[in-house]
Amino acid sequence: MSNGSDPILELSKMEYEKGATRYEDIYKASWTNFSYLAAVSGAILAFGGDKFGLVGAGILASVPLLFWYWATFEPLNEYGDKVVDELKNIEERLNDTYKTELKIYTQFAKRAKQHAKIDKYIIYPALVLVVLAAVVVIICQRCGVLNSNSFRILTVIIISLAVIVGIALVCLGKLRVRYVIRFFFFFLHITVAALLLSYFCQPKQPEVKTVTITLKDDKGEVKLTEIELEKLKELLDSIRK
Repeated sequence: MSNGSDPILELSKMEYEKGATRYEDIYKASWTNFSYLAAVSGAILAFGGDKFGLVGAGILASVPLLFWYWATFEPLNEYGDKVVDELKNIEERLNDTYKTELKIYTQFAKRAKQHAKIDKYIIYPALVLVVLAAVVVIICQRCGVLNSNSFRILTVIIISLAVIVGIALVCLGKLRVRYVIRFFFFFLHITVAALLLSYFCQPKQPEVKTVTITLKDDKGEVKLTEIELEKLKELLDSIRK
């Protein structure tokens, strides 16, 4: 192996050290951002319940966390994998030239390629499927296409799918930190979808109307909903017939 005065070796060492520092800084920045946004979510839950209600506060509190997941966690993970790939190339170059046995980031890069397939074929399609299912259910419920039983069945199907994908996610990821986080945020997406469903699909309260009924010389007023009024009209029509 060449001595320390080799300029190629010195340059490779500097590049390797800076790349390793950059890789560490990526995850420090990610978790620092998470701590700030988690504090914002906690404040919304603590002080927004009275103003927005439990469901509204839950939806609003999820927004900072979901923003962190899509704007920070996933992009920095992708960038971190690229840094690891560069460090792997440096290790291979040093191993070939100077007969060293550097392999830390080579192993990281190998696992990153395996997990990229999990991302492509399981995580993102599952998230898209859940979001589309929630949108379809919301539209159908608002249009009156779904009754309460159909709504419950679809909800059970979505939750069951989430559980199956979540278990597969943890098993295939072998409990790596990024997949534990993705497991949590997968169910956070499900929770937000359920809160949106409950917020936008609340059953419409029937309008109450006052009806005056005359029985011989006595008059009385009763308050009936539209449904009850229709039933009363049907009953009176049947009596007249």
